[in-house]
Formats: sequence, C-alpha cells, structure tokens
Amino acid sequence: MLFYPPRKLKRLLDVLIPSPADNDALTYDAATEKWVPEHISGWVMQIIQSTYAIEAGTYSITYADTPITATITLGAGNKLLILGAIAFAVFPTGDGGWIALSIDGAAEISEKQVYRGYGGFMLASYEDGLAAGAHTVTVRFKTNDGHAVSVCQNNSRSELILIEFS
Repeated sequence: MLFYPPRKLKRLLDVLIPSPADNDALTYDAATEKWVPEHISGWVMQIIQSTYAIEAGTYSITYADTPITATITLGAGNKLLILGAIAFAVFPTGDGGWIALSIDGAAEISEKQVYRGYGGFMLASYEDGLAAGAHTVTVRFKTNDGHAVSVCQNNSRSELILIEFS
C-alpha cells in the first residue's frame, strides 16, 4: 500500500492555518493540540560585509573617515547590528588614538581608545529606531596628539559587518 503525503500543510489534520502570512512559523498550541502560525520577529533579513586591506592613516586630532565603510537599506521597523573587526595602529612616538563607528556621518558611537602599538580591535553597536532606507556605516579614526594612526597597517585586513533584523 502506497502512502502519498499531503502537498499542503493546511491539509494535515493537526495544522490550523486560516491565513498564512510572511514571516509566520508553525508553533504548537497545546490547548488546541494543533500547529498554528505565529509571526516570528528577530529574523535576519540581510547581511552586508565589507572587507578592506589597504593602509590608510591620519594625523587629525578630530575624527576622520577611514575607507572602511558599508551601506545597508533597512526595512521599516527593522534593527541593525554593526560589528567591526578593525586593524588599528598607533605609532610608537604617539600618545594614542581612537577608532569609532559613525552612521550616516552623525556623531561617533562605539568608540575604542588605543594607547600604543597595533592589533585587531572590535567595535559593535545595536541600533533600534533607525528610519527605513539606506544607511552608511563608516569607521572613523583620530589621534590624541597629531602623531600618525592608521588602519590596515602592512595591508592587514579590517571587516565591517552589518546585520538587519526584523
């Protein structure tokens, strides 16, 4: 005897799907003993990754843009997680520097101070409440005292990852 499974979920006896919608997932309802649709939030909608590996430097004591940048277009009500793994160097004669994230050229967020030396530094920010539309995230840097700071020294790699959540 051959068994042919139903081709649509709504034909299963233990599934109740009156009107399916985008981003619905099936969850079990013990009261009705049926699988029912439930809108799930927190889905990853898209991931944008930008990799940069050419050295750039500044002597500026005010924040300057690095070439490390990425643009993402958010849907209405969605959230943004920004992750940056940045190769940053402060030259030995200097008194330190800063790296930070900036969204759409606005004030810096997620700042990190580096005193001397170089290495990989993480920057992260969770943004809830950005308007729908395109947003550009840029890594910015500055020096404390006018001595050189750089990103991607000796062609090391930096990455900027933007993740949109519903």
